[in-house]
Amino acid sequence: MTTILRMVSARAAFGRPHPSGARSGRAAVADRGKRIAVLRFWLLLGWIAIVCGCGQTGPRTYPVSGTVTFNGKPVAEGDIVFIPPDRSLAPEGGRIVDGVFAMRSKEGKCRVEITASEVGPNTPRVDGVPLITNYIPARYNSRSVLSAEVAPDGENTFDFRLKGP
Repeated sequence: MTTILRMVSARAAFGRPHPSGARSGRAAVADRGKRIAVLRFWLLLGWIAIVCGCGQTGPRTYPVSGTVTFNGKPVAEGDIVFIPPDRSLAPEGGRIVDGVFAMRSKEGKCRVEITASEVGPNTPRVDGVPLITNYIPARYNSRSVLSAEVAPDGENTFDFRLKGP
């Protein structure tokens, strides 16, 4: 029995695995060092991803807000879109609720499009589904004459008073 123990101890001392799977002191310390190095690598990689990946990409946007009325009354529900002069940049949009909007937009003189629809008891229906139409005239949306100058250091508050039939 002691001869077997001496053979096992000798194998473990030369870096060969022990039959029971146990590792010698040096091998266990080396494995622990490797595990710590790998853990440090992944923590560093995660930190780099957080720092680099959380920054803003693309052009900066700035807060814009304001009101929208149609024939003197606040637009109950609708959409507003600021289209930047550079057509390669995506437009920014927001919701109008009770005549008020708040959103973010890119800097510059933006074309503004406003749409709103309402469903009432006299709204035409097809198969029971109401036909929703935009009641804001085209000169305020698809052929808009509206614009707003969004400035990085400005207040960027815009009030749109729309009129129509």
